[in-house]
Amino acid sequence: MQRRAAGGATVMTESEADAVATQACLPEDINAAVANATAAEEDGGDGDGSELDAEAQEARDAALDEDAKLLLADLDESQAEVERMLAEHRLAVGELGGMREGLQSELSDLQDDKWKLELFGELESLKRQLMQLKGLEADMDAAEAILDTAPELLSGGGGEASTSAGDGGDGRGG
Repeated sequence: MQRRAAGGATVMTESEADAVATQACLPEDINAAVANATAAEEDGGDGDGSELDAEAQEARDAALDEDAKLLLADLDESQAEVERMLAEHRLAVGELGGMREGLQSELSDLQDDKWKLELFGELESLKRQLMQLKGLEADMDAAEAILDTAPELLSGGGGEASTSAGDGGDGRGG
């Protein structure tokens, strides 16, 4: 019940203020029930006010309990969702860690293969150079053979004559 103060201002009792505050927090169907109970209390004034207050309080308590249960259920669902997301995240981190290790191993293998290919390329280059040197060596051996036979060729006719002359010195050969 509202009362008028000395200056004409309207003053609510503490229970009325609680009812108004509760109405602002409750769903609309509960607000209507509380408003009806409050109106009946104000209109009744026959001494049943405490009974109506108790019923209204029970209705508010029941509504608050129901809201609390719904909020707790939502909270539980949210927690379950967060736990599921964390589990998925841990799984993804594990998979990414495995992929990282695999890629590092593959990179190491590729670097080894690169080194081997570079070494193989160098060996092939050295083989080509060696083959060229062998060709040059064969040419040098042929040139040396020619040089070794060149003095004989140059002195070829005279060498036999000096041998014949050395046998007897008279040129008869016998």
